[in-house]
Formats: sequence, C-alpha cells, structure tokens
Amino acid sequence: MAKAREYLAKYGDAIFREAEEEKNDAAVEMFKEFASEARKICEMRHVKLDRSVVAVILEQNRKWNAVVRLFAEKYGVDILKRDGVISYFRKEIPEIERYLHG
Repeated sequence: MAKAREYLAKYGDAIFREAEEEKNDAAVEMFKEFASEARKICEMRHVKLDRSVVAVILEQNRKWNAVVRLFAEKYGVDILKRDGVISYFRKEIPEIERYLHG
C-alpha cells in the first residue's frame, strides 16, 4: 500500500497545477486510488464486520490527512480537504456514523 509521501509524489504537482485552473481531476484520481486501496485492505484482512470496514476507512483518512499536511508544507496552500475520506464515506454510507463514536 502506498504511503502519504508516495501519493504526494505521484499527484502533488498535478493537483497544484489543476487548482490554478480550477480543475480537480488529479485530486479525484488520488481519492479513487485511496478508495481502491481501502477495498484491497479489506480483502487482504478478510474484513466482514462493519466496524472493521470503518477501521480501514479511518486508517485511510489518517493517511489522507498526512497527504493534506505534506501538500500544504510543500506548496504553501491548502487545496485538499482535511478529513476528505471520512467526509465522503459519511455522505455515502450514513450508517457508519454509529461506529465512529462508539
């Protein structure tokens, strides 16, 4: 699985360039890769319980936040949304909320 610095190296320049053009294709691609990685982690760990899926989502969210921090340090701007992974899944799967606080 890719590390935060690897994601920054792969997508950082493109995200920065596109932000100036008010595009977000590279950020969307990076997010898709995060989601795909979450699915792979669930498969590798043979995740069956909702609580375990949420644990993987939170793990990916921590990595996303590391990319957000590294991006801001490198480019001096806050383009990526902190907690973007968990925000997305809260909208897509509202039922996960009960596992986030309990």
